Amino acid sequence: RIFSLFSSVIFLTKGEVAYNGPVSEVENFFSAAGFPTPKKENPADHILRVLQDDDKIFKVLDYFQDSTQKADSDSATENTLGYPALRFADFEKYPTSFFHQVRVLFSRNIYDTIKDKTKFVRILAIKASVGLLMGTLWFGSANP
Repeated sequence: RIFSLFSSVIFLTKGEVAYNGPVSEVENFFSAAGFPTPKKENPADHILRVLQDDDKIFKVLDYFQDSTQKADSDSATENTLGYPALRFADFEKYPTSFFHQVRVLFSRNIYDTIKDKTKFVRILAIKASVGLLMGTLWFGSANP
């Protein structure tokens, strides 16, 4: 019931738009693509199952690319937002450097680890115990 309260919806799969348009047309679109909603089944659940099935995804994506729905959704996006719809090809793959990404992820990890002090102490104790155990097992193994 909640799904029907939306005026429009965008379904994405594999980094591409599978559907972009009004909710009232979703079932017709997927039926025309070859995946009609079974009786007594929630359309949103059915669509999500279709978009998660690797065998069906590409058929839906191809149908969307070939349909007038794509042209309509592009013009609707442009008119509604006031600027052209963005494409994935318009973006760089990684707009920030690798080192900046590592620094941000490392600082987030440190913050998450330290904010819970009991978890931090447990992790520290486990790592120290494993280090002592491994050191004890391999002590003197380099000297035959």
